[in-house]
Amino acid sequence: MTEQELQEWYEHQDKIEEALEEIDDPHTYKRKEYECNKFSDYTANKLAKKGFKVKRAMTDDFDGEGQHHWVIIIVKVGNKEIWVPVECTPPEDQKQKQEGRLDQWPRIPLQPDESGRSKFDKRYFKGVKVKDVNISDSKNDLKKIYTGDAAQEYFGYLDVEIVQLELTAYSEELDCTITVMEEPITLDTIFYNFMFDRNSDTADNSQDFPTNGTDTMYSVIYDSTSQEWIIERTIHQTWGWDVLSTEATWGIASSWPDGQVTIQISIPLTELSDIVSEVVSWKVVTETFNGTPIGDFVPNIGLAHAYIRPDVSPPVLYVDSPKNQTYTVSEIDLNILANEVTESFSYNLNNGGNVTFSGNTTLKASYGFNQLIVYGMDLEGNVGSSIVAFEIKFQGDLDENGEVNILDVSLVAFSYGSHPGEDKWNIVCDLNHDEVIDIIDISIVALDYGKTV
Repeated sequence: MTEQELQEWYEHQDKIEEALEEIDDPHTYKRKEYECNKFSDYTANKLAKKGFKVKRAMTDDFDGEGQHHWVIIIVKVGNKEIWVPVECTPPEDQKQKQEGRLDQWPRIPLQPDESGRSKFDKRYFKGVKVKDVNISDSKNDLKKIYTGDAAQEYFGYLDVEIVQLELTAYSEELDCTITVMEEPITLDTIFYNFMFDRNSDTADNSQDFPTNGTDTMYSVIYDSTSQEWIIERTIHQTWGWDVLSTEATWGIASSWPDGQVTIQISIPLTELSDIVSEVVSWKVVTETFNGTPIGDFVPNIGLAHAYIRPDVSPPVLYVDSPKNQTYTVSEIDLNILANEVTESFSYNLNNGGNVTFSGNTTLKASYGFNQLIVYGMDLEGNVGSSIVAFEIKFQGDLDENGEVNILDVSLVAFSYGSHPGEDKWNIVCDLNHDEVIDIIDISIVALDYGKTV
């Protein structure tokens, strides 16, 4: 992150915290009675009126405690997009708050799961290192599911606007994100199907429309009978489609106030271990029943193709401190920012060997010039580095021996009153760079007098 982007981020952070301070909880919160769905609506509305771009988010298994709703604030920093989570069920008598550490990029949640990363972070933050595919779809192009003929009815909650596929920065999940025009009207059973050819073998693919050309399907389904949302994994067999167990998860985020809805399916790569090609052929089909099954197809004809490649990009590190400048103290803060989640950091100061650290720490630098190399390793083992050179020096140490004493006073006194080109001129003694050695330069030496390494 550049210094300008960092400054933009801090400004966004201050505005968000100020807005949240003004939002009070209108619902009594009890740990076993979740009111997050109501309060996420309330919070999203309040933030939207304050000019923030927000989404309401929901997932089926938030930290193992069932369905949960919250709000995402979306801010732009440079050409990057940050999704800031806001918890919508604060304990009683507590204010709203942002979740996450503000000193990392992207933000790292404070409450990680057993793997060390929050389920929210994996599911709703856009990974930095992503090979993704985006396809935009035409509006009002619903079809009859089993014939492909144009449907006369228009249901915005089936009409897909954008489909995005991405292999997350964690290389643990394949995410399919489906954005539809309107919120679901849950009167009939609704299907959001992500279909693909898992093994590039046409022999085991379905031949029947609309699943033709695919052998695997993940579906987020609203069951109108049970009035519940579920996720289902099916594999095509010679006799038809077989429902299998799955560790895949789903989530729904609805934009406020424009009404768009994003359905996200996150598939563990362990369930895709038999993908034999770097290219995955896929399509999305939505479906509901209104006298006849209708839905949307993306792409409209055939299959799209996603190139899935391993992550080989190292993290980009930004050393916020120390900077390339002169310091007058030897203990200096070491603050590092990275453009992605990192598994470990280490540094090497003046070829003194690598030192592992976590979070921000403090360096004990040497007097004089120092060279610092910082390393960061991401979750796939790629290592990035950044180099900073800086100097530790007392301004009044004119002879650079690590001590400000009578020798330094003598040097500036000898050149007192001189200007460039004169015999007594010594540029080292012109400490304020005004091309004259005068009482100000003597005062600077006097202020440092007695300092020693």
